[in-house]
Amino acid sequence: MPRHTANRQTRIEPQVCRRPHGPAAACTPAFQQLRRHDMTDWLSRFVTDPAFSRTRSAVDLPRLAQSRIVLAGAGGAAAAALDLARMGIGEFVLIDFDRVEAANIGTQSWRRSDIGLFKVEALARHLLAISPRASLLTLAQPLQSYNAACFGRLLHAPMAELTRGVSPRSGAPATTLLCGMTDSVGAQALINRHALAGGVPSLCVQIYQEGRAFELTFTCPGVTAACHRCILAKRFAAHESGLRTDGSSAGSPLTTTASANALTELVALALLHGPDGHRRWSDLLRAMGRRNLVQVRLDSDVAVTLGIRAFDRTFEGADLSRLLVGEPIWLEQARDPDCCDCGRETLHRWTPPPSLFISTAHPGRNS
Repeated sequence: MPRHTANRQTRIEPQVCRRPHGPAAACTPAFQQLRRHDMTDWLSRFVTDPAFSRTRSAVDLPRLAQSRIVLAGAGGAAAAALDLARMGIGEFVLIDFDRVEAANIGTQSWRRSDIGLFKVEALARHLLAISPRASLLTLAQPLQSYNAACFGRLLHAPMAELTRGVSPRSGAPATTLLCGMTDSVGAQALINRHALAGGVPSLCVQIYQEGRAFELTFTCPGVTAACHRCILAKRFAAHESGLRTDGSSAGSPLTTTASANALTELVALALLHGPDGHRRWSDLLRAMGRRNLVQVRLDSDVAVTLGIRAFDRTFEGADLSRLLVGEPIWLEQARDPDCCDCGRETLHRWTPPPSLFISTAHPGRNS
């Protein structure tokens, strides 16, 4: 894994596809397709696409078209990314160094024709098949490969610069949502710090043992108080002390992934619209407020199977004959004043450097 220092400029590789694979060889032809679009009327063409004709009033389509999702972990969350493309998200940065394996077919949304491809490569194909005017950057490298300055560019730099002029999007994104969709607690800690440093909303999902429940945590500047570390302090501390805390999808049915993706999409739309955007989603975001730990049970007795008693406490006194599985509980979280990520004045908001050049990176080699 490459090591990066604070004063070293990390290079970014916008194309991970190095070999042809059929007539639509993932990234390079997909990006070349974008060149055919007239940059001057890209937005008008995007928002007038008949694919969005039934949902234009449901969302702020021009805002979503100019918004960006940075997705760290393109496995189970691939289906959520595809759904968000159907809703009109115009920019995606995909980060994952894994390839699609046969075992992923039964647990994620891949096709057999995707086996052997980088997950970001396969997802790029499917995204462009749904939304051909979307702008994509695919990075088949570990999240840890990018230092803070580099990640700031992924969050804020125009896609035209990140893709060396291939994307027609020459402006900064209206909103960037950083999503940590990985089982790695270490990766979630990085997501937390990058979101705080970049001043962007973030969202993380963790599947519990055997898919019997899952959690979603989110942050939004000016809305939430606690960061992901504040919420999951014990888990982060255990991970940093060397204990094994990473989750696993072993034994988890696809229904759990689908349930987690559905909630992810709902929360993502609220975060992308912000507190002063489309009334439907802004009202939802304000109602969510500081309740930024969400747990959903998919087992009727998680108190026994997982030792989680929050549901019993929440539903105490309720008519239990009407409750079984699938209920979310939204738990208010307070900021930890001693949090090493958000509780001290150690972070600086990202500001654009004089030059935002993007060059080629090589996994496993110092840049």
